[in-house]
Amino acid sequence: MSELNMSNVISLTDSKLVGRPYGDAGVNIVSSTLYSQWGQVPGLAWYEEESGTYVAKTSEKYKPTQYPESIDAIRRVLDNGDFNTTAIQESIQVSENFAMMAATYKLPEVNFKSPDGDTACLSVGVITSFDGTWKFEMMASGVLGFCLNSQVFLRNPIALYAARHSAKLDIETGVRQVGLGIERMRNEVELWHELYDTPVSDEEADRLFIDSLEIQDRHYATADEVRHALFMGKTRLNGNSIVNKNLEYLRTVYAGDYVRRMGRNRWSVYNALTDWRTHAPARDKANVIKLDVKRSKIITEVVSRNWGIAA
Repeated sequence: MSELNMSNVISLTDSKLVGRPYGDAGVNIVSSTLYSQWGQVPGLAWYEEESGTYVAKTSEKYKPTQYPESIDAIRRVLDNGDFNTTAIQESIQVSENFAMMAATYKLPEVNFKSPDGDTACLSVGVITSFDGTWKFEMMASGVLGFCLNSQVFLRNPIALYAARHSAKLDIETGVRQVGLGIERMRNEVELWHELYDTPVSDEEADRLFIDSLEIQDRHYATADEVRHALFMGKTRLNGNSIVNKNLEYLRTVYAGDYVRRMGRNRWSVYNALTDWRTHAPARDKANVIKLDVKRSKIITEVVSRNWGIAA
């Protein structure tokens, strides 16, 4: 997958966002029929119209959305909500071959207080692709000022709309769902305070951290056996190292940053997880945004399952 290039971050002050320039995403990607020496073959080839850059090959059923249309969809969420867009920050990223696009908006003036006294601001975004790497996804979250972690909506799955690139993709449904999720943000803030008021043991925190790791069956042990060994504090199992850098990261930031600042409670555990989502190093630098989306889903599933938070 190609690395995403970021357009300049633009300060927007106009009340309406739809139709504004699209930066590097202001392109039109067109399809053509595939041919071989024996004639037409199944599938479509996609090209950037102006430069002729080859983008991807897909099946004929693949129905990607043009980037300006996708960007305007998330912009409509903000326009429809009549938010204060003073000092809004727009970031548009497009891969070198135009195969992927991600756009995010942070609204510093739309903010609320977290239980430890920090201030979070609203952030919304959209991702899509022409090569099948990403589904079409629109999402909303909060960005905390202290650690700049992107907070995940736990009680608010409607703040995420995801659909495959097919005839069933309905952008208008996505606009409505994410808009409704933002309206329900106050319920999410109430949940944050509940997390802050609920103490946890170090064992419970460690169990959630381990549950969040993607551990596969190995030739010397099952995934469950590895998880149990990690929970017991072991670094080796059946003669093999099971040191996990992601677990080390979670344990370090939890004890060193969040427990020290906020105490031993679910809010600290949650912040350690969102810290890991936002800041923990990734092996493949080109997949950072894809990994961010993936970790966001993991956090929602793990925390909701372990703490009984209704979706």
